[in-house]
Amino acid sequence: MKKIILIITLINFSDLNAFEIIRDQVFEHYLKETLFKLTGEENIEFRLINDVKENAFVINNDYIFFTKGILKSINNENALISIMLHEYGHIKKNHIFQKKIKAEKLKEFSKYNNIFSLLVGLSLSNTEVMFGTSLTINEGLIQDYLKNSVVFENEADDLMIYYLNKNSLDKQPIYDFLDDLSINNLDDSYRKTHPTINDRKKKVLAHITKGNKSIRDNKFTYLKAKYFMNSKNEKYNNFFRNIKNGKNVKIEDPEFKQIFEYELFKVGMSQESSIVIYNSVIKIFNNSYVKLEFLNHLIDNDYHDLLLKNINIFKNNKNIKNEFYYLYIMGKVYDYLNQKNESFFYFCNFYKKNNIIKLSNYYCNKYDRSKISIIDLVNEINVDINQ
Repeated sequence: MKKIILIITLINFSDLNAFEIIRDQVFEHYLKETLFKLTGEENIEFRLINDVKENAFVINNDYIFFTKGILKSINNENALISIMLHEYGHIKKNHIFQKKIKAEKLKEFSKYNNIFSLLVGLSLSNTEVMFGTSLTINEGLIQDYLKNSVVFENEADDLMIYYLNKNSLDKQPIYDFLDDLSINNLDDSYRKTHPTINDRKKKVLAHITKGNKSIRDNKFTYLKAKYFMNSKNEKYNNFFRNIKNGKNVKIEDPEFKQIFEYELFKVGMSQESSIVIYNSVIKIFNNSYVKLEFLNHLIDNDYHDLLLKNINIFKNNKNIKNEFYYLYIMGKVYDYLNQKNESFFYFCNFYKKNNIIKLSNYYCNKYDRSKISIIDLVNEINVDINQ
């Protein structure tokens, strides 16, 4: 079996204070699907942050970030949905770009995000666990983004209220969450950048019309069980407790049968075919990261024919091409297929994209561009690697 071993040295890495991003296909699918049902919006992606503090934020107009801490503290699904709608309000009102964030900070964000990703995400030796599912974002930069004005927060609340009314959703959960917020999160930074909790509660009471509809989705229950084992479904909680203790105890649950098998597979405890598991979860959640993970699994486990069958389907998928690891995995695919010219081309563009000069120079000088097909050339990064 052919493998690429990647070694990267990061100078002054200890100075980087960053949040870890968890790629969770259930979480991403659940919120994206819910946002679409409530607003018709289908272009926003969601990411989960490995932090136990309660927070949600946007840093551009494409993503909404939630911390794990929100999943721990919120027991009513409508509260989580209300927070999602508030953050969506920041995007709809274009608050990020109104703040005129400096280009230098965006460049810094990209550099930290991408370089650290290599360290935490490209550990390919364990083919059962597969390559890591994390990226990071710089904490200091996030804090700059979070300093919204009171005006922006009021506008985001207004849009949240609009969609709660439009969908006749119960206002009590977000009212209760604001109560909890007043106890746990009222630091100086919050006071300076948000309306008072009492003002926000008054607005909720005054402007949300009578509605008692509640959203119920087992994905929410699953996520609370997975990360904190505090869901209302004790079978789900026990499943993840058992995984944590190295025990494989199956539960009968038709809705999540395959995703439970996927969780077992990730820690090397599933007895089912990995190909069946991947095909099932990809069909259900259509997650581009998991598709890329699947390609990596086919390489590491020498599924030559299956790789050939899937490579062209996946390699030209727009969403997969937006994944951070896309160019790297394509380089690995062609290395496995012993197509060195194409392999060097993709590795060249992966390192070029991330401004890693020595490695980009190395790979970019090892392929013949005239022999790269047009379908691959669309993935070329058109930047001067010597800048």
